[in-house]
Amino acid sequence: MVEFPYRNGYPAVEVEVRLPAEKRGQLAEAGIALGVERGWGLIDTGSFRSGFDMMAAGRAGVRQLGWQSLRRHAGPGTYDVPLLDGDIVVPGLKSLRVEEGLGLELHHLGFIALIGRDFLDGLYLMCDGCTTTTRLELC
Repeated sequence: MVEFPYRNGYPAVEVEVRLPAEKRGQLAEAGIALGVERGWGLIDTGSFRSGFDMMAAGRAGVRQLGWQSLRRHAGPGTYDVPLLDGDIVVPGLKSLRVEEGLGLELHHLGFIALIGRDFLDGLYLMCDGCTTTTRLELC
């Protein structure tokens, strides 16, 4: 189990953003070392897919795979977001390879990742608005 205070008024957990293990290994063999980005992940139970802040993903070496068109919730039309391939890790709890993670602009909110329902699957989540804490544990 891990427990964290809300971050900027939102439920959040400490996370790491990095390349998938096999890609990190291949680059290490070639003498290329990429950093692991550490920061906060915004928990969004309304998002079916997790994602990465574009700046943090770039610093960690996470690469873009393509684009995804999403329907606008407020108004007509669609918009395109990049799809990224990387790992989101909550140290000591869970790691998830997000093969088609959404590329988002989260840094202005103080986050490096979006934790969606794909990551939360198999976890117990408690967001306590009274004490402004977030708790995650394995089911």
